[in-house]
Amino acid sequence: MAGPPKSPRSNACNLLLSSLGLWSCVSLVVIIVWATWPSTRDHNHRLCEAAKQTAIEKCAGVMAFRDRDRRAFEEQLDSSRQAQASLKAELEAVAGRVEEAEVALLTSLQKKETMKDHIATLETAIETHMAQQKNLSSIQASQTDQPDMEHSPLRLLRGLGQCRQQRTDGSRESKQSMYFC
Repeated sequence: MAGPPKSPRSNACNLLLSSLGLWSCVSLVVIIVWATWPSTRDHNHRLCEAAKQTAIEKCAGVMAFRDRDRRAFEEQLDSSRQAQASLKAELEAVAGRVEEAEVALLTSLQKKETMKDHIATLETAIETHMAQQKNLSSIQASQTDQPDMEHSPLRLLRGLGQCRQQRTDGSRESKQSMYFC
């Protein structure tokens, strides 16, 4: 059976369609084979795993670095707190010693003022005693310059005369005559 003769255009169109269909099938087979080929798949998988491992190692390095920095920071923070506590205790001790020194200083100042008052009183008493001693010395000097009337020979003779008279009279009234009798 022979059919009507086909036009060249229709033959060209059929040829084109059949070659495009064949091309599509071959391309599909090539893609499937390429995707499932073990060496290519293993190579891609190895590249992905290597990239993944590198990323994990970098992340672990960063985490270790961060943890090390965090531990160092916490140690510094603890040592700073301990230093602050010891400095606070030392400051309180120094403040206590300063208060004791202030109390001792105030006590010393009060004692100093009291001693100044005592010194002033003693100086006044010394001046008074010096004036009294000077007066007594001048009185003694004036008495030494004057003849002693109790021991003068004239007085003794008078006293003896009075003693004789009293003995004869028997009366002893005056103290002066008793002294000589």
